[in-house]
Amino acid sequence: MPARLALWYFAYFAAVGVFLPFWPVYLRELGFPAAAIGTLLALYSASRLVAPHLWGWLADRSGRRMAIVRAGGAATV
Repeated sequence: MPARLALWYFAYFAAVGVFLPFWPVYLRELGFPAAAIGTLLALYSASRLVAPHLWGWLADRSGRRMAIVRAGGAATV
């Protein structure tokens, strides 16, 4: 695995690992009910399951992979 890719995966999973355990606590402090927190966590997990395949399919079909990567990066900001 190239070093840049390994660094990217490390940074991504480190960020998720730091953020995700505290997100339900933060939402609870904001007054979200437990059912809403569970729904948000389920939607987050479902999107992580479906979104990469959707973006990959779109990039392969359009032939403009870098444009799709840039659009996805811009959408996260």
